[in-house]
Amino acid sequence: MSQPPTPAARPPGRPRSDATRQAILDASAHLLETESYDKISIERIASEAKVGKQSIYRWWGGKADVVLAAYTERVLPRLPPRQPTDDAFGDLEDFLRQLFASVETPLVRRTMQGLLAEAQLDPEFRLKFYGVFVASRRTLFKQVLRRGVAQGQFRDDLDIETTIDLLNGAFWYRLLSGGEEDLDEAFAASLVQTMRPAITAGRQRAKA
Repeated sequence: MSQPPTPAARPPGRPRSDATRQAILDASAHLLETESYDKISIERIASEAKVGKQSIYRWWGGKADVVLAAYTERVLPRLPPRQPTDDAFGDLEDFLRQLFASVETPLVRRTMQGLLAEAQLDPEFRLKFYGVFVASRRTLFKQVLRRGVAQGQFRDDLDIETTIDLLNGAFWYRLLSGGEEDLDEAFAASLVQTMRPAITAGRQRAKA
């Protein structure tokens, strides 16, 4: 007679408390809305959340990790599912407006600047930052541009990757340059208007 399977050993340690994790994210989000990135520390987050520092380190490796999580889960507006329209240029402008609105306040801008600075120093965090913020937006960009090609409004030989780089470049330049240039609806409209001659269907690439 076969023996019943031996129950799997329970992993050591107490189960993680989701309530504690949510308190840490809430505290981090509050600090993001009231303090600049350089003034935030693990100690301040722990104090605000009324938890020990080790509770934070159960989920995150350091300040940059927990701030990125709080930013994406609590501060960053969620981009809603996009419904296709019959105006690809309008869709592109609308997407840019939403992207710009996600960093519209000075504190959020400074947070993004701080996170990007951390990403340059920490290769592991750079992958997280890219995956959470950059890659997801790039996927949405592709959806908008590919739809415009399929609708016959954008040229069928459009270099989608390069077009995304150009639009992203304008976004990141204004975000990180420290200048007075706005990331607003007017800039979104200007970008699309400037790009229109290069991406409109019916225009052929010049031969080298």
